[in-house]
Amino acid sequence: MKRPFAVFGLALFFVMIAIARVNSMAVTCAVLAGSVVLLPVSFCVKRSRRSGVLPTVFLAATVGCLLLLCVSWLAVRPARAALGEKTPVVAVARSYPEKGSNPKRRYITASIQSIGGKQFRSKLRLSLPAKETALCDCTFEIVPGDTIEFVGTVYEIGGGQWDIQRSFYSRNIFLGAYPTERVTRTAGGVSLRYGFVRARYRMVRYLRQNLPADAAGLAISVLLGDKSALPDGVYADFKGAGIAHIMAVSGLHLSIWTFLVMALLSRKRKNPRAAAAISMVFVLAVMALALFSGSVLRAGLMLLVYLGGFLLRRTPDSLNSLGFAAAVILLAAPTLCMGVGFILSVLSTLAILTLALPLVQPAKLRLERSRAPRPVKAVLTAALTTAAISVCVSVVTLPVQVDSFETVSLVSVLSNLLILPAVMPLLLCSGGFAATASVPVLSTVMKRALGVLTRYCFWVAHSCSHLPNAVLVVSRQYVWAALLGSGLICAALALLLRAMRKKAKRDPLAYGVAH
Repeated sequence: MKRPFAVFGLALFFVMIAIARVNSMAVTCAVLAGSVVLLPVSFCVKRSRRSGVLPTVFLAATVGCLLLLCVSWLAVRPARAALGEKTPVVAVARSYPEKGSNPKRRYITASIQSIGGKQFRSKLRLSLPAKETALCDCTFEIVPGDTIEFVGTVYEIGGGQWDIQRSFYSRNIFLGAYPTERVTRTAGGVSLRYGFVRARYRMVRYLRQNLPADAAGLAISVLLGDKSALPDGVYADFKGAGIAHIMAVSGLHLSIWTFLVMALLSRKRKNPRAAAAISMVFVLAVMALALFSGSVLRAGLMLLVYLGGFLLRRTPDSLNSLGFAAAVILLAAPTLCMGVGFILSVLSTLAILTLALPLVQPAKLRLERSRAPRPVKAVLTAALTTAAISVCVSVVTLPVQVDSFETVSLVSVLSNLLILPAVMPLLLCSGGFAATASVPVLSTVMKRALGVLTRYCFWVAHSCSHLPNAVLVVSRQYVWAALLGSGLICAALALLLRAMRKKAKRDPLAYGVAH
């Protein structure tokens, strides 16, 4: 089998998100029974055994079902058994107090140590009063690593609504709690685990204090993936324009930082493998600052595989790397299959690798062989690649958009063509401004550049999202129709790609389409 990790990882990914979407124990057990029966049968068929694809798919389905059953038995059921009032809770804070939908409350994500004297290994969402009260006078003093003890009410997160619960479950949060008796806080020691969370908070605070509110909100969201500081309505504009992906730390962001670091280190060091090793450490640091979200985990693991292959002087297969990253993430954190960010990240990367880049390859080759000036070639190639990626990603992620957001952007190609040239300078200026706080001259230059870039990004998002019929509202009940439509379009694109590959065998000028 040419790509074992791709087959196993992607099969595991699709099986788990489908079962998590249905949310039925009967369906999970039925799929498990079917895959257990078909796995040995697939080995009995000579052709299937030689190719290895079907046995790998059935193995992935078996593993996926078992992982979700383990989540249900080892996390969800014990969490529901802990519900109650006047329950003693001991937890360790993992975030700073954050604002929520209720302005009178602040919310903290905490790792549970014990509930009612019983140990737990999940997280809860702790709700505290926004102002000092007799119950809690330490809300704004709590920092990650502090131990919190209280007696209160423990409730089921999401109120039993699966659409809401999926978002919390993907972050390993199964319970919510609020104190009914006084909260006590014990300061935690310095540790690497929470050091990145505190460093992230200091960066956010510095950007908020030294930039206008709108510029700070966009810089923080692009740099760290934190959208809480965005002005009202701004995120809706970006989502309506189909460019909200620039606010999630993913492959685009990590690639910019990684290859910038490699370029700088390669000039100073004669050994490029040493530059790759240092870049791997840098990737891990960026992942930690982004709090290991689903999208950054996928992108970070793929980059680590790429850099590891560079160290070993081997060229890794991108599709195999994607499957490997998906498999490792889901085996380590099965609940991430419920996270919209992780699902969109994997599907978008899959669309780019299997559809967008192969389809655009012949046109890129013709542009390279043309007599047009080099700058014109570069601009046309970038525009063509961006358009192809936007179309293919929109088609592949259509069911997820309908199911999760009930909206589909019809102007994503235009808005991506306009916004992508500004993403790299915006990201570099945001990080540069935070890093040059002690250098007034550089800090001033970065601040002015950020002002221009953020105004341009806001203009693109607002203008594109307010075009006539820019956003199509689709009810969630049509998700199966969206899935069918997406499948048919992908099948048509696959047939087109197959025809292009056949033509490439006859036409040497088109060679490279299959790659």
